[in-house]
Amino acid sequence: MTKTTLTEKIEILARFARKPRDIGEMLAWIAPDGDGNQDPPEKTLVHESIQMTNAEYDDFADNMLEPRAWIEGGGFFGKFRIAIAIESEGRQTLYLDPSGHNYGRYVGIAA
Repeated sequence: MTKTTLTEKIEILARFARKPRDIGEMLAWIAPDGDGNQDPPEKTLVHESIQMTNAEYDDFADNMLEPRAWIEGGGFFGKFRIAIAIESEGRQTLYLDPSGHNYGRYVGIAA
């Protein structure tokens, strides 16, 4: 795992799930419901990138509520959610806002 603080924050739109157990629950949470409704995407500033091996990524994706030493920060800056990009080759980038906790409190994907 390689953690990089970005010199310039990246602005994206992302949809987040609150306290998802795993990536399946996160994706179900942010998918449109039967009426085509879903929460609007949120303005998000990515301030840090974490490059993971596929095994590390899969472990996080399967156990998002597990406390982890590398998770910190998050919250809001004005109208923006502050997030960490979690990346792994061949995997979808996840955006994590721990909101001061050490687990996947809010996890999402780019809208």
